[in-house]
Amino acid sequence: MTSLISLFFIGLFFCFVFYFVGNIFYLFWKSPIDDSLGLFLFKVTIGIVSLPVIYASFTTRLNSIFSGALLLFGLFCIINRKCFVFPKKLNFKTFQIKYFYIYILGYLFFFLYFLLHSVDYNGDYLLSFIDYPYYSGISDLLNQCKIESASFNNMHNLELYPKFYHWFNEWLTALISNFFNLPGLQVYTFITLPLIWTPTFIGIFWITRQFFNTFFLFHYLLTVFFFFVAGISDILQHMLFIDTGVTFWDLSLLDPRSNKLAIGVLIILNCVVIWKKTRRLEKIIFPLSVLSILYSTFLPVIVSAFIFSGFIFWIKNRKIKTPELSYLFIALIFTIFFYAFQGKPSSTNIQPYSLIVQFKEFLQPEFFNFKY
Repeated sequence: MTSLISLFFIGLFFCFVFYFVGNIFYLFWKSPIDDSLGLFLFKVTIGIVSLPVIYASFTTRLNSIFSGALLLFGLFCIINRKCFVFPKKLNFKTFQIKYFYIYILGYLFFFLYFLLHSVDYNGDYLLSFIDYPYYSGISDLLNQCKIESASFNNMHNLELYPKFYHWFNEWLTALISNFFNLPGLQVYTFITLPLIWTPTFIGIFWITRQFFNTFFLFHYLLTVFFFFVAGISDILQHMLFIDTGVTFWDLSLLDPRSNKLAIGVLIILNCVVIWKKTRRLEKIIFPLSVLSILYSTFLPVIVSAFIFSGFIFWIKNRKIKTPELSYLFIALIFTIFFYAFQGKPSSTNIQPYSLIVQFKEFLQPEFFNFKY
């Protein structure tokens, strides 16, 4: 049985892996961002996005919506080819070790947060949100069938074909669970969610520094407060026997229903940093286009927002560069064609009933009796 300490260090290992991958990319890239903490955030984001994209594309032999992210990256390299350089030497300072304490403290905060909400005093697993077995089950299905399908509700017939869905958390869980041979529900709850939320901690920390020029502890506590204030409000509400009908918890980023949106929050924070440093709206089109691939249900919102923005720009006689708009156009066309021309669903020898039995076993106390 995997101990909680082992899960913590596996997540910590991936924290370093994500940053290392992002840093390797930036060795060949002349970044327009001169803010060191913002650059650190970009590197972590590149790592956490690129590994699931590569894993999904390789596992499905490019029959994944994430293949569109590879297409967008290729287009990005062509449009920005003059910004790529060959590093003359490896400079240790480019690894920005001094910001790792924020990174690690952020990861520790989120690991403890999900631990307190998912394990009782006896070490038994508590299902903090009813959809977690479903999400982790999809991740296990990705590793078994290598198809982006969320169809396992039919007890008599299981046909698999790519479906329009939010796949990022599930692919990241599939990657980690396959690499370490761990149950999907353990990985999703104690590794995937803390890993995705940790870079957002850095992003919020960066924002607090823009408004308050004070000491580190103040920024750290303010960042924690930003994420946890709703939880505290909910606790106080129950302590004071106040029933408002709608708890403050419902407004929190850490509401279990919002965890699947973490990758969206992360990329939007990166867009805030980009806009703050460049003041050029077209520079955020690429990350938002990638987001529309990683989390396809964001696509209609992003496209609608840019159509509205284009209308406003047209009224004010302002222009957005055409090459940057091609990112969003390619993402939209790729998504439409990917789901429109999938052909007939493929059959599988995996029995839906066996999957449902596995999910029920996940919820048994003896399955999640952790050793501290």
